[in-house]
Amino acid sequence: MKLKATTILKENANNVELNDFVINHKLTNSALEPYVHLLGQYVNSYNLCKKRETLNKCLQDVKGYRYKLVFLPNGKINLALTDCLHSINHSDQKQVYNNFWIKYYDDKLLSLSWSKNFNVVGNARIQILQYLNQSLKHKSYQGLYLHGDTGSGKTFIFILLANKLIQKNQTVCFIVWPEFVMDIKKSFKNETNTNQQIEQLKTCDLLFIDDLGGETVSAWERDELLFSILNARVLPLKTTFINSNYSINDLYEHYHLRSSKSEEIKVKRLLERIQTLTLPIELNRENLEISPKEDNTTQIEMVSTT
Repeated sequence: MKLKATTILKENANNVELNDFVINHKLTNSALEPYVHLLGQYVNSYNLCKKRETLNKCLQDVKGYRYKLVFLPNGKINLALTDCLHSINHSDQKQVYNNFWIKYYDDKLLSLSWSKNFNVVGNARIQILQYLNQSLKHKSYQGLYLHGDTGSGKTFIFILLANKLIQKNQTVCFIVWPEFVMDIKKSFKNETNTNQQIEQLKTCDLLFIDDLGGETVSAWERDELLFSILNARVLPLKTTFINSNYSINDLYEHYHLRSSKSEEIKVKRLLERIQTLTLPIELNRENLEISPKEDNTTQIEMVSTT
């Protein structure tokens, strides 16, 4: 049985775009009746892309494009292709991710979501949410120093957080410290590129340092590289997130290379910068095997960052 224009309009009463098209062009049901087939094609295409999802989920005949209704100068109605919500979302996200100045994790992990993938189990994770609910209300704020054993979720939490905060249209650098140190050493001959990367770490809005202390420590790496970067982020305060297998107190022994007064002063200065920039929270592996659906811990709503 052939659908009528009135039926299509009734079944799609919540389609604001369709309603505006009819109203703006003063179209009656009888005027729409010859175009029932086009209306059907339009609503089917429109309904395929009603959510801002990744482009690979688009089911349109031409991926990334849907039909829209157009009113021609001769008074007739036709269809034209326009960007669908999947395509618009893809373009918006591409623009957002351009704010990553440096990123040491795979693009596939960009799809991870704080709201969907952050598992609220254990006091430490509740602390993280409580801290963020307060801190994200401000333009600049003290970051986190997450420490704990391997496998406690430190890196995963930072990736989720970076994916969340990049949506605020702020510049972000995410580095794995041991890898970054090795990359800097390899690029010594390219002084311009080296200086540019170090400057980006000093000036980006949000800096994530993963696995601090995992590197082979040298006086140069500690004093000329790490201290230089962190010191530049103290005044004015630039938000810095650091994670490590070591607590801040344990870092003293890790970065203390020899017994001397000058050595002690250098290490203390470094730790003072870390303490100024970050709030320490210890993570452990408690209840990590519990999925979000099984967890009965009270969820704390994180303040919007959009």
